[in-house]
Amino acid sequence: CCCSYCHLQIAQRLAEPHLYGALCLLVDEGGFLIEPKAAALIEKLPAVEGKMVAAESIVRALGVTDGPAVDALIDALSADGGAGAASRETTSLSGGELVALVQV
Repeated sequence: CCCSYCHLQIAQRLAEPHLYGALCLLVDEGGFLIEPKAAALIEKLPAVEGKMVAAESIVRALGVTDGPAVDALIDALSADGGAGAASRETTSLSGGELVALVQV
């Protein structure tokens, strides 16, 4: 989905302060998913804003299209949610599927 509501949902989830550690991990580990030209522009942004833009680019590259899918991804990245995420069923992604995030 490319609607502004889903875009806002993703941005709001990523901006939650308690998710900052997972967001940093996502950016550090998934940075290769960002186009080199975009990465160069992101580096020019203030640190926190750059992390947010990079994280949003990465989740979109992974096919994450809504807030619940962001939650599933963050669960898979978090130390306390990783084990539970392994048994989680497939999360529907409006035209695609994000399957077993912890296996990626």
